[in-house]
Amino acid sequence: SAFEALTGHTTYMLAAASASTLAQPPRVWPRAGRKLQLNASAFTVNDYECMRIDTGDWPSERVHCELKPDDTYDWVVEHFDDTNCKRPNKHTPSVRHTASGCFVFKMYNHSYNDKCHPNRTLTVSAFYGPGCLTPMPVTAVNLPAERPKLTFGSPRRRLARLANAARQLAGLEAEEGKGKG
Repeated sequence: SAFEALTGHTTYMLAAASASTLAQPPRVWPRAGRKLQLNASAFTVNDYECMRIDTGDWPSERVHCELKPDDTYDWVVEHFDDTNCKRPNKHTPSVRHTASGCFVFKMYNHSYNDKCHPNRTLTVSAFYGPGCLTPMPVTAVNLPAERPKLTFGSPRRRLARLANAARQLAGLEAEEGKGKG
């Protein structure tokens, strides 16, 4: 088999390649209308999800992330006067702030370290006071929590990827052997 044809050095490379493949983080996302409660002070939702956040700053909010030309994100929050994201607030319909680093709301004496993710989800994390130092409990009370869906692929698919990597490494070693002769 391809595994038996490998020498010690190539086997080490294959082991490192398979370890890095298996060590990649799982893809985790909530279904529409749900949240992943990561811990008491952070949760993840989909872009444009209507949320009633328990801080009570607004009756409801809807957040989305906008990718900027420099490949960073802006965090855009729409504020509503009802609990279903139907009536925009007339005075502060939306605000925009960074989605990379700590953002302070002086009026409410808390801060956020919000994150936008490439899979169109976003993570809200709240802290007491400025500086994002002391975690503050936060959640979207209208969204049911669900357990993370871990997607590593099937065992058959992982084995197929490893076998393909072994064939590629064996081919590279064969090419190196031809050049030395």
